[in-house]
Amino acid sequence: MLQYQDPTTKNSLPGQTGWNYFDRRGLRAAVRWKPIDGMTEDFAYDVGRDANSPSPASF
Repeated sequence: MLQYQDPTTKNSLPGQTGWNYFDRRGLRAAVRWKPIDGMTEDFAYDVGRDANSPSPASF
């Protein structure tokens, strides 16, 4: 999963990210393993990252 949005409002502080910015990333992997009849192993892994700045209206 990838989701990105540039800032919608400029931040007047130098070097700071603008308001209402987000950069979200996620990954999920799943495997089903059947080593012998009658035995099933399910493995899953997921990871996510969320970098954002608040909307000015949320203050």
